[in-house]
Amino acid sequence: MTEIVRSLAQFFMKQFPLDVKERHIPIPNYQNYFAQKFCAVIGGSCSSANDITDKILLANSLLDHASQLFFVGEIGLVALHALKI
Repeated sequence: MTEIVRSLAQFFMKQFPLDVKERHIPIPNYQNYFAQKFCAVIGGSCSSANDITDKILLANSLLDHASQLFFVGEIGLVALHALKI
């Protein structure tokens, strides 16, 4: 399953539309959602420790690119427990 998580992360690591400076790609009109470059919501239910590990690896791979990470559901509880909050 880790290979699936890696493929998913690479799909979302595309360049920000306003950062692309190539002649054959037109610059899009500014939209309100361009205020945040990339936010990720990671959550859902985890049936085993391997699911939790996969989601932690996904979050780790998104750290360099995402401006904000949101943890919801059971993975959010795991994050709170890990931080001792």
